[in-house]
Amino acid sequence: MKTANSAMIALLNSAGPANPLMKANLFTFTLANGSILNITDFDKDVSDASSVIYSSRGPLPRVSEFSWRVGVQVEQLKLELWSLLTDLVGSAVVLESIANQQWANALVQVQRAYWAQGSIAASQKVVPVGAPGTIKIFQGNVSDVTAVDGVHAELNIKSRKELLSIQWPYNTFQPACRWPLYGPGCTVNQSSFQKTGTVSSGSIALLLNTSLTDPDNYYSEGTIVFTSGANAGVKRTIRSYLNASGQILLFIPLPNAPSSGDAFTVAPGCDHTMSTCQNTFSNLINFGGAPFIPVPESSV
Repeated sequence: MKTANSAMIALLNSAGPANPLMKANLFTFTLANGSILNITDFDKDVSDASSVIYSSRGPLPRVSEFSWRVGVQVEQLKLELWSLLTDLVGSAVVLESIANQQWANALVQVQRAYWAQGSIAASQKVVPVGAPGTIKIFQGNVSDVTAVDGVHAELNIKSRKELLSIQWPYNTFQPACRWPLYGPGCTVNQSSFQKTGTVSSGSIALLLNTSLTDPDNYYSEGTIVFTSGANAGVKRTIRSYLNASGQILLFIPLPNAPSSGDAFTVAPGCDHTMSTCQNTFSNLINFGGAPFIPVPESSV
Protein backbone atom coordinates (compact mmCIF):
# COMPACT_ATOMS: atom_id res chain seq x y z
CA MET A 1 0.00 0.00 0.00
CA LYS A 2 1.32 3.43 -0.93
CA THR A 3 0.91 6.17 1.67
CA ALA A 4 0.59 9.93 1.19
CA ASN A 5 0.37 12.91 3.54
CA SER A 6 -2.80 14.97 3.91
CA ALA A 7 -1.54 17.73 1.59
CA MET A 8 -0.86 15.21 -1.18
CA ILE A 9 -4.26 13.54 -0.70
CA ALA A 10 -5.98 16.94 -0.90
CA LEU A 11 -4.05 17.79 -4.07
CA LEU A 12 -4.98 14.49 -5.74
CA ASN A 13 -8.65 14.91 -4.74
CA SER A 14 -8.68 18.39 -6.27
CA ALA A 15 -7.63 17.12 -9.71
CA GLY A 16 -10.10 17.48 -12.54
CA PRO A 17 -10.67 19.14 -15.93
CA ALA A 18 -10.51 22.56 -14.30
CA ASN A 19 -7.44 21.70 -12.25
CA PRO A 20 -5.16 19.32 -14.21
CA LEU A 21 -2.13 17.91 -12.44
CA MET A 22 1.41 17.44 -13.66
CA LYS A 23 3.58 14.55 -12.50
CA ALA A 24 7.22 13.51 -12.60
CA ASN A 25 9.11 10.41 -11.52
CA LEU A 26 12.18 11.12 -9.39
CA PHE A 27 14.97 8.54 -9.38
CA THR A 28 17.70 8.29 -6.72
CA PHE A 29 20.60 5.87 -7.27
CA THR A 30 22.98 5.23 -4.35
CA LEU A 31 26.09 3.25 -5.34
CA ALA A 32 28.15 1.06 -3.01
CA ASN A 33 30.99 3.62 -3.09
CA GLY A 34 28.65 6.32 -1.75
CA SER A 35 28.08 8.17 -5.04
CA ILE A 36 24.51 9.43 -5.50
CA LEU A 37 22.72 10.24 -8.76
CA ASN A 38 19.39 12.12 -8.74
CA ILE A 39 17.53 12.34 -12.07
CA THR A 40 13.97 12.82 -13.35
CA ASP A 41 12.00 11.87 -16.45
CA PHE A 42 10.38 15.37 -16.53
CA ASP A 43 11.48 17.94 -19.10
CA LYS A 44 12.72 20.33 -16.40
CA ASP A 45 14.79 19.88 -13.27
CA VAL A 46 12.64 19.11 -10.21
CA SER A 47 13.34 20.13 -6.61
CA ASP A 48 11.70 18.13 -3.83
CA ALA A 49 10.57 19.33 -0.41
CA SER A 50 14.11 18.76 0.94
CA SER A 51 15.60 20.97 -1.83
CA VAL A 52 17.24 17.99 -3.54
CA ILE A 53 17.42 18.74 -7.27
CA TYR A 54 16.67 15.94 -9.75
CA SER A 55 18.35 16.61 -13.08
CA SER A 56 16.49 16.43 -16.39
CA ARG A 57 19.70 16.83 -18.42
CA GLY A 58 20.89 13.25 -18.27
CA PRO A 59 21.15 10.41 -18.04
CA LEU A 60 17.56 10.09 -19.22
CA PRO A 61 15.54 7.29 -17.52
CA ARG A 62 12.87 5.24 -19.28
CA VAL A 63 10.84 2.64 -17.39
CA SER A 64 10.14 -0.31 -19.70
CA GLU A 65 8.47 -2.60 -17.14
CA PHE A 66 7.11 -1.97 -13.66
CA SER A 67 5.17 -4.21 -11.28
CA TRP A 68 3.53 -3.90 -7.87
CA ARG A 69 2.65 -7.11 -6.07
CA VAL A 70 0.71 -7.97 -2.94
CA GLY A 71 2.38 -10.30 -0.44
CA VAL A 72 5.96 -11.49 -0.48
CA GLN A 73 6.37 -11.74 -4.26
CA VAL A 74 9.31 -9.71 -5.54
CA GLU A 75 8.41 -6.51 -7.40
CA GLN A 76 10.49 -5.66 -10.43
CA LEU A 77 11.48 -2.51 -12.29
CA LYS A 78 13.18 -2.63 -15.68
CA LEU A 79 14.89 0.63 -16.46
CA GLU A 80 16.75 2.06 -19.45
CA LEU A 81 19.30 4.83 -18.94
CA TRP A 82 20.16 6.82 -22.07
CA SER A 83 23.37 8.69 -21.41
CA LEU A 84 26.18 10.73 -22.91
CA LEU A 85 29.82 10.12 -22.01
CA THR A 86 29.71 13.52 -20.26
CA ASP A 87 27.10 12.31 -17.73
CA LEU A 88 28.79 11.56 -14.41
CA VAL A 89 27.96 9.82 -11.15
CA GLY A 90 30.46 11.15 -8.66
CA SER A 91 33.60 11.52 -10.81
CA ALA A 92 32.91 8.47 -13.03
CA VAL A 93 31.21 8.30 -16.43
CA VAL A 94 27.77 6.75 -15.84
CA LEU A 95 27.92 4.12 -18.60
CA GLU A 96 31.53 3.23 -17.80
CA SER A 97 30.76 2.79 -14.10
CA ILE A 98 27.87 0.47 -15.03
CA ALA A 99 30.13 -1.55 -17.34
CA ASN A 100 32.72 -1.75 -14.55
CA GLN A 101 30.07 -3.30 -12.24
CA GLN A 102 30.09 -0.31 -9.87
CA TRP A 103 26.28 -0.36 -9.94
CA ALA A 104 26.04 -3.90 -8.60
CA ASN A 105 23.42 -3.96 -5.82
CA ALA A 106 23.03 -0.16 -6.02
CA LEU A 107 20.02 1.13 -4.04
CA VAL A 108 17.31 2.61 -6.27
CA GLN A 109 14.39 4.71 -5.03
CA VAL A 110 11.60 6.01 -7.26
CA GLN A 111 9.27 8.75 -6.06
CA ARG A 112 6.37 10.39 -7.88
CA ALA A 113 5.74 14.11 -7.55
CA TYR A 114 2.45 15.87 -8.40
CA TRP A 115 1.61 19.56 -8.67
CA ALA A 116 -1.09 21.78 -10.15
CA GLN A 117 -0.36 22.56 -13.78
CA GLY A 118 -1.03 26.28 -13.40
CA SER A 119 1.27 26.68 -10.39
CA ILE A 120 4.47 26.51 -12.43
CA ALA A 121 5.54 29.39 -14.67
CA ALA A 122 6.76 28.43 -18.14
CA SER A 123 10.01 30.32 -17.54
CA GLN A 124 10.93 28.36 -14.42
CA LYS A 125 14.05 26.22 -14.90
CA VAL A 126 13.56 24.19 -11.70
CA VAL A 127 10.12 22.92 -10.68
CA PRO A 128 9.63 22.99 -6.87
CA VAL A 129 7.45 20.16 -5.60
CA GLY A 130 6.46 22.16 -2.51
CA ALA A 131 4.38 21.14 0.48
CA PRO A 132 2.58 18.07 -0.94
CA GLY A 133 5.96 16.39 -1.34
CA THR A 134 6.20 13.04 -3.11
CA ILE A 135 4.92 9.47 -2.94
CA LYS A 136 7.50 6.67 -2.80
CA ILE A 137 6.39 4.11 -5.37
CA PHE A 138 9.38 1.76 -5.53
CA GLN A 139 12.57 0.89 -3.71
CA GLY A 140 14.99 -1.90 -4.56
CA ASN A 141 18.46 -2.86 -5.67
CA VAL A 142 20.09 -3.34 -9.07
CA SER A 143 19.87 -7.09 -9.64
CA ASP A 144 21.67 -7.31 -12.98
CA VAL A 145 22.69 -5.26 -15.99
CA THR A 146 21.16 -6.83 -19.10
CA ALA A 147 22.79 -4.49 -21.65
CA VAL A 148 25.31 -1.66 -21.77
CA ASP A 149 26.88 0.08 -24.75
CA GLY A 150 28.13 3.52 -25.74
CA VAL A 151 24.74 5.24 -25.45
CA HIS A 152 22.55 3.35 -22.99
CA ALA A 153 22.27 0.69 -20.29
CA GLU A 154 19.42 -1.59 -19.27
CA LEU A 155 19.03 -2.38 -15.57
CA ASN A 156 16.90 -4.99 -13.86
CA ILE A 157 15.94 -3.73 -10.40
CA LYS A 158 14.20 -5.90 -7.82
CA SER A 159 12.50 -4.88 -4.59
CA ARG A 160 14.12 -5.62 -1.27
CA LYS A 161 11.80 -8.58 -0.82
CA GLU A 162 14.39 -10.42 -2.90
CA LEU A 163 16.49 -10.61 0.28
CA LEU A 164 13.98 -13.13 1.60
CA SER A 165 15.20 -15.62 -1.01
CA ILE A 166 18.92 -15.01 -0.54
CA GLN A 167 21.02 -18.11 -0.98
CA TRP A 168 22.21 -19.76 2.24
CA PRO A 169 24.91 -20.65 2.96
CA TYR A 170 26.36 -17.67 1.11
CA ASN A 171 29.35 -19.50 -0.40
CA THR A 172 28.51 -22.41 -2.68
CA PHE A 173 30.66 -24.93 -4.49
CA GLN A 174 31.27 -23.95 -8.11
CA PRO A 175 34.09 -24.49 -10.63
CA ALA A 176 34.95 -20.79 -11.08
CA CYS A 177 36.46 -18.63 -8.35
CA ARG A 178 33.80 -16.74 -6.39
CA TRP A 179 36.06 -13.85 -5.30
CA PRO A 180 36.06 -10.49 -7.13
CA LEU A 181 39.51 -9.70 -8.52
CA TYR A 182 41.61 -7.56 -6.14
CA GLY A 183 38.89 -7.92 -3.48
CA PRO A 184 39.20 -9.16 0.12
CA GLY A 185 38.80 -12.88 -0.68
CA CYS A 186 41.18 -12.69 -3.63
CA THR A 187 43.79 -10.69 -1.62
CA VAL A 188 45.77 -9.81 -4.79
CA ASN A 189 47.19 -6.26 -4.67
CA GLN A 190 46.43 -4.50 -7.94
CA SER A 191 49.42 -2.17 -7.68
CA SER A 192 51.74 -5.21 -7.76
CA PHE A 193 50.51 -6.14 -11.25
CA GLN A 194 49.96 -2.71 -12.80
CA LYS A 195 52.20 -1.68 -15.67
CA THR A 196 52.70 1.51 -17.59
CA GLY A 197 52.71 1.81 -21.36
CA THR A 198 52.19 4.18 -24.26
CA VAL A 199 49.90 4.28 -27.26
CA SER A 200 51.39 3.54 -30.68
CA SER A 201 50.44 4.97 -34.06
CA GLY A 202 47.30 3.73 -35.81
CA SER A 203 45.18 3.75 -32.65
CA ILE A 204 41.54 4.85 -32.61
CA ALA A 205 39.10 5.54 -29.77
CA LEU A 206 38.01 1.88 -29.48
CA LEU A 207 41.11 -0.04 -30.60
CA LEU A 208 44.57 0.80 -29.25
CA ASN A 209 48.00 -0.25 -30.43
CA THR A 210 50.38 -0.11 -27.48
CA SER A 211 53.92 -0.81 -26.33
CA LEU A 212 52.77 -3.79 -24.20
CA THR A 213 54.39 -7.18 -24.88
CA ASP A 214 52.55 -9.52 -22.50
CA PRO A 215 50.91 -12.77 -23.73
CA ASP A 216 47.53 -12.83 -25.46
CA ASN A 217 44.51 -12.13 -23.19
CA TYR A 218 46.73 -11.06 -20.27
CA TYR A 219 44.79 -7.80 -19.93
CA SER A 220 41.39 -9.06 -21.10
CA GLU A 221 38.67 -7.91 -18.65
CA GLY A 222 41.26 -5.68 -16.98
CA THR A 223 41.34 -1.88 -16.78
CA ILE A 224 43.30 0.92 -18.43
CA VAL A 225 43.66 4.48 -17.10
CA PHE A 226 45.21 7.24 -19.22
CA THR A 227 47.78 9.44 -17.48
CA SER A 228 48.56 11.88 -20.30
CA GLY A 229 47.12 13.23 -23.53
CA ALA A 230 43.56 14.22 -24.41
CA ASN A 231 42.15 11.27 -22.41
CA ALA A 232 44.11 11.89 -19.20
CA GLY A 233 42.15 10.54 -16.22
CA VAL A 234 39.80 8.44 -18.37
CA LYS A 235 39.35 4.83 -17.27
CA ARG A 236 38.04 2.01 -19.44
CA THR A 237 37.46 -1.75 -19.18
CA ILE A 238 39.35 -3.91 -21.67
CA ARG A 239 37.35 -6.32 -23.81
CA SER A 240 40.36 -8.20 -25.22
CA TYR A 241 44.14 -7.96 -25.54
CA LEU A 242 46.39 -9.41 -28.24
CA ASN A 243 50.16 -9.60 -28.09
CA ALA A 244 50.50 -8.48 -31.72
CA SER A 245 51.12 -4.70 -31.55
CA GLY A 246 49.98 -4.86 -27.91
CA GLN A 247 46.48 -4.41 -29.26
CA ILE A 248 43.74 -3.48 -26.76
CA LEU A 249 40.04 -3.52 -27.63
CA LEU A 250 37.84 -1.53 -25.23
CA PHE A 251 34.22 -2.11 -24.22
CA ILE A 252 33.40 1.62 -24.55
CA PRO A 253 35.29 4.01 -26.84
CA LEU A 254 37.44 6.80 -25.45
CA PRO A 255 36.00 10.33 -25.63
CA ASN A 256 38.97 11.37 -27.80
CA ALA A 257 41.12 9.47 -30.29
CA PRO A 258 44.50 8.89 -28.57
CA SER A 259 47.76 10.19 -29.98
CA SER A 260 50.98 8.23 -30.34
CA GLY A 261 52.94 8.51 -27.10
CA ASP A 262 49.94 8.99 -24.78
CA ALA A 263 50.77 7.24 -21.50
CA PHE A 264 48.56 4.92 -19.47
CA THR A 265 48.49 2.49 -16.55
CA VAL A 266 47.00 -0.94 -17.17
CA ALA A 267 46.06 -3.85 -14.87
CA PRO A 268 45.30 -7.45 -15.87
CA GLY A 269 41.85 -8.98 -15.64
CA CYS A 270 40.73 -12.42 -14.52
CA ASP A 271 38.38 -15.04 -15.97
CA HIS A 272 38.17 -16.72 -12.51
CA THR A 273 39.71 -20.00 -13.66
CA MET A 274 42.35 -21.92 -11.75
CA SER A 275 44.91 -21.57 -14.56
CA THR A 276 44.64 -17.76 -14.62
CA CYS A 277 44.81 -17.61 -10.83
CA GLN A 278 48.05 -19.61 -10.87
CA ASN A 279 49.74 -18.47 -14.08
CA THR A 280 48.90 -14.76 -13.97
CA PHE A 281 48.69 -14.00 -10.26
CA SER A 282 50.47 -16.94 -8.51
CA ASN A 283 47.55 -16.87 -6.08
CA LEU A 284 46.31 -20.46 -6.14
CA ILE A 285 46.25 -20.66 -2.33
CA ASN A 286 43.35 -18.15 -2.34
CA PHE A 287 41.49 -19.64 -5.31
CA GLY A 288 37.79 -19.59 -4.42
CA GLY A 289 36.51 -22.24 -6.83
CA ALA A 290 36.02 -25.99 -6.64
CA PRO A 291 36.74 -27.31 -10.17
CA PHE A 292 37.30 -30.95 -9.16
CA ILE A 293 33.84 -31.70 -7.77
CA PRO A 294 32.38 -34.59 -9.82
CA VAL A 295 29.57 -33.62 -12.16
CA PRO A 296 26.08 -34.93 -11.28
CA GLU A 297 25.35 -38.34 -12.84
CA SER A 298 22.40 -40.65 -12.80
CA SER A 299 22.23 -44.39 -12.95
CA VAL A 300 19.50 -46.83 -13.85
